[in-house]
Amino acid sequence: MSPPICFVTVFNHTTNDMSFLNLSETNVCRIALLDKQGKEVKKKPFGKMFGLPFSLLQINEWFARKLNQHNSHVSPFVEIFPNPSGEDILQLDLCGYFSLYDAFEITQDGEYELHLQVRLIQVGKDTSGKFHFPVTWLPEVVVKFTIP
Repeated sequence: MSPPICFVTVFNHTTNDMSFLNLSETNVCRIALLDKQGKEVKKKPFGKMFGLPFSLLQINEWFARKLNQHNSHVSPFVEIFPNPSGEDILQLDLCGYFSLYDAFEITQDGEYELHLQVRLIQVGKDTSGKFHFPVTWLPEVVVKFTIP
């Protein structure tokens, strides 16, 4: 994986534990890259996978598949624990790592802005026992950087 590498971390500054579906980076993040003129950099096939719509049917199917995988050592859930001290020491590596060169057709050096937004999907049950999946999009984060 070649730099620049994107590493997404979410901090919980509340007093509550929060649990979300443990999805891939492409299902969790929406990304865009702008050049210094403010024009969007074309996405490669991998980059086009980020932030696609994830319907209730798709979420239900993914969740049912994960619950039925008896041999899986990976939980379908990821938990973000509270950080009452306010120090940024408790965090969640939400999306892992991905190379911007794998996601975008970066053809020249220069200044860029990465726009990234995280989608968190929780699991709930109504009184009939039917699952529902509240979706929260966190505020967009913009990171400016230079490729030398």
